[in-house]
Amino acid sequence: MAFPYSTDLHTALLAVQRASLATVLVHRRSAGPTSLSKSDTTPVTVADFAAQSLLVSALRGAFPSDAFLGEEDAGALRSDAALAARVWAVVRETLTAYLDVNPAGAAALKAPASVDEMLESIDVAGRGEGGGKGRVWVMDPVDGTMTYVLGKQWVVALALLEGGIQRVAVLGCPNLALDGDMTVREDAVDAEGMGYIISAVKGHGAGMWRMSKEGAFPADVPRKENDPGTAAVEINLVYSTLSTHSSGDKTRSLATKLGSPWPGWDIYATQMRYIACALGSCGAAVRIPRKGGDFGNMYDHAGGVLLCEEVGVKVTDLEGKPFDWTAGRTLSNNWGHVAAPMYCHDTVLAKLAEVLDEE
Repeated sequence: MAFPYSTDLHTALLAVQRASLATVLVHRRSAGPTSLSKSDTTPVTVADFAAQSLLVSALRGAFPSDAFLGEEDAGALRSDAALAARVWAVVRETLTAYLDVNPAGAAALKAPASVDEMLESIDVAGRGEGGGKGRVWVMDPVDGTMTYVLGKQWVVALALLEGGIQRVAVLGCPNLALDGDMTVREDAVDAEGMGYIISAVKGHGAGMWRMSKEGAFPADVPRKENDPGTAAVEINLVYSTLSTHSSGDKTRSLATKLGSPWPGWDIYATQMRYIACALGSCGAAVRIPRKGGDFGNMYDHAGGVLLCEEVGVKVTDLEGKPFDWTAGRTLSNNWGHVAAPMYCHDTVLAKLAEVLDEE
């Protein structure tokens, strides 16, 4: 018997696999500049646009009544025909390559048939508002574009929200190489393959697959123990030296209060930090915004949070409140975040409160 959301999960897995292939193709054979510069200094790659178009096209084909929310809109492409043509070339190349990677998946997924359809599909998500009604697919086509450009880790992130509740998460990690201890490292890259794809369904746990031409091979992501027993547990914090949005000084103070090593586990992409927590690479992921009003984007968190929750990692904002997924494009009702196993989440929050009280 199929479990709830099995059709949604199957389609999402194929869509993310295909979109991940687009990011790999651009990354491995790029020549010349492949990025723009956004006002927040985060690079926007050609892969962003191509991957978002491929995601939306696949999902709209399967679920035409659903809504979408994504990072990019097609404004830059509509004002630059040469750039639009470049993205379209990546889309076409990906569709051809995907026939070889997964013929059955290629046959099952819809795709844009023209440049205009590509632009329209990008805008459908880029102009989406989210909210708490109905089914909304939330996506970040390349989370971690800075590390993408550097040849490190990035995530193709997709989540289904229904009535403001996360139901399905699929996270493509095309450059991720894992050793036996399942440790996520920025520099441990899969130079020849396509990394991993990780999924979660609310109430049904999480799994991960190798993405490869031969197909996807499943493995369970185990739940964290709620009580580590009598053994001393070191709470390693994940933090990125590349981050411009999170306070390094306050995070260092938190590490001192927790007795954690510093600098912490260096991972840039928000979704990859959630993955690191879920796989046990680090003890906690904490984001302390540098200033008030700096709220997180919905697409940076949807999916990764569900993955964490399904394996026993608790995620809240800095006040201990759960995320409000009905707020729209940003998590405007939440400030910062703490992701940590349940046995130490309260400890991290308490020490964090001490840090914030010292301001």
